[in-house]
Amino acid sequence: MKPVATGRVGRPPGGFTLIEMMMVLTVLGMVLLGGFEAMRVQTAKRKMEQTQEAMQEIQRALLGFITVNGFLPCAAANPALPALPSGQADCLLAPADGLLPWTTLGVKGVDPWGHHYRYHVAPAFTHVATFPGAVGDLLIRDLPDSRDVATQVALLVISLGANGQWDSRINATRYRIGSDDILWWIPTYILKYQ
Repeated sequence: MKPVATGRVGRPPGGFTLIEMMMVLTVLGMVLLGGFEAMRVQTAKRKMEQTQEAMQEIQRALLGFITVNGFLPCAAANPALPALPSGQADCLLAPADGLLPWTTLGVKGVDPWGHHYRYHVAPAFTHVATFPGAVGDLLIRDLPDSRDVATQVALLVISLGANGQWDSRINATRYRIGSDDILWWIPTYILKYQ
C-alpha cells in the first residue's frame, strides 16, 4: 500500500506554521503599540489644553478679585504643612507662597493630572495699602539659556504637570521655564491698570 500525500511536510492541514504565526503576532504587536502611543500623545495633548483653559479661568477669577477687592488674595495653605488644604486664602499661614486659593476664587484647585496648583504672589499686592506702589519681586527665566523671560512679576500660578514634581522653582523668588511645569504669571504693569 502506498502512503497518501497530505501536503507540505511540517504544515498542519489548513493551519499556519510557527514562523507565520510569529510574523502575524509581531505585526499585530507593532500596530497595537503604535495605537497605544498615539493614545498617550492624544491624552497628554488633551490635558495640556485643559490646563490652558483652567489657567484662563484662574486669570479671569484673579482679575475679578482685584477689581472687587483692590488687592490679590494670599495663598491658601502651605503645602509643607500636614493639614488638608481648604482652598481659602490664608494670610497668616501662607501669605505669599503656597497653594492657589481655589475656594476663595471659585475655581478648580487641581490640574488635569490631579496636582494642586501652586500660587506665589508678591506680598505687597495682598494689601490695599501697599498695592498702589508695589513692584513684583518674582523673576521668570528660560532654562536653556538662562535669560530673563519676565521680571517684576506680581503673581505666578504653576501646574506641576504630568510628573507632579515642582521643577520650575529655583529659589524663593526665581522660577524657570523648561520643565514639564506649566507657568502662568501677571506682570506688575498689568495689575496697575486693573
